[in-house]
Amino acid sequence: MGASHGVKIGQGGARSSVFSRFLLERNRSRNGVAGMNERTRLEELIAAGFQAGMFLRDLASDELRGAPEVYAGLTVKGLPLTHPDGRKIMFGLTDPEAIAFAESLVKEANTIIGYKLVVYCSGVGPDTIHGHELHLENPVADMQNLLGWDVTTSSFPHTFQVTFNIEGDDRQAVQDKQDHVRRVALALTLRNKHGFVVAESSPGERFKGQPFASTWGIVQRMVQGADNRQLEYVDQICQDEEALEAATALQGLYSQVTDTDKITMGWAAIEHIFGTRAQHLLTRTELAAVTAAIDQLNCVSEDKRTQLKDRIRNPDLISREGRNARIARRVSELLNADYEDIYDKVRSLTRERGRRVHSLADRAAPLKSHVEFVESVLWAIIDCRIGNCDDTFA
Repeated sequence: MGASHGVKIGQGGARSSVFSRFLLERNRSRNGVAGMNERTRLEELIAAGFQAGMFLRDLASDELRGAPEVYAGLTVKGLPLTHPDGRKIMFGLTDPEAIAFAESLVKEANTIIGYKLVVYCSGVGPDTIHGHELHLENPVADMQNLLGWDVTTSSFPHTFQVTFNIEGDDRQAVQDKQDHVRRVALALTLRNKHGFVVAESSPGERFKGQPFASTWGIVQRMVQGADNRQLEYVDQICQDEEALEAATALQGLYSQVTDTDKITMGWAAIEHIFGTRAQHLLTRTELAAVTAAIDQLNCVSEDKRTQLKDRIRNPDLISREGRNARIARRVSELLNADYEDIYDKVRSLTRERGRRVHSLADRAAPLKSHVEFVESVLWAIIDCRIGNCDDTFA
């Protein structure tokens, strides 16, 4: 059998255009050019143990050097093939039937045959924030002995990692394993009175066309330094009470782990900065008349009449404009934004925050937009008070 039809990938990654004698043994197609028996040859290579790659792409002109002239000006598709013995071929295709067959091979190659799931669990709390080191040898040994897990301490700080090998495309098994690690994290939290959370999960899919798994760890971040201009800007912030309150709130917000905590921290600052006293809906004369009328309700007990009058007198309960509306008005002026739009964001944020603060139900709702809104308001306060905030901290 001659050399295979295609572009071989040689050692060291170098490519050389090698079109086999078989390529020239073609049958005339309807257009007289593309009728090579490419599918038969491709089937032979698959039967010989070659595995199709996970993509089909157009071959570049430099990859087609040495190809017969009949291929000049044609689009040639390339299908990578690998053999267990290490051979690699880039198989060229022009025949529509052969290309359709190659596409089916690519689809099959992208079939998930298993997972190498790696779950990273990190300790988060006062100890880690204050620079203390968490020694995780005991929980790691317990998980190895009690659960039989493949678990080790991680190179990432305050973190252990658990590896699960899962056969087949069983996504429910992946979810179950992640949930199990979360339950262990909860147990460690309660046992140590220190937070443990699943920081990251890498599913590590294994495909038929790529049987080895690729996993990743926790995202690393390069921290930027502060230059003289930024340090001087912070000095100015510290001289302005309102700007300092906003900056301190941002520091607290960026120190939180969950979005729920972030909006709680940020919104408390916004309420403090923008909060105004409610104005009662009724004038003093109107209020006196209403309370006097309540005193005449003999069908209501005296205790209940007293409670009713106290509530009616409370401007926070009966105000000309609600708290959200008052805050939204001031924020819209600060951001030079449409009041109705800001009011909708404030109302949505406070509703979501209240639901999460007062209930443990449905914590999966997205919060990113709320966090971004709170951030934008706090940064705008600093910019309004000091100026040039975006240019300084860009």
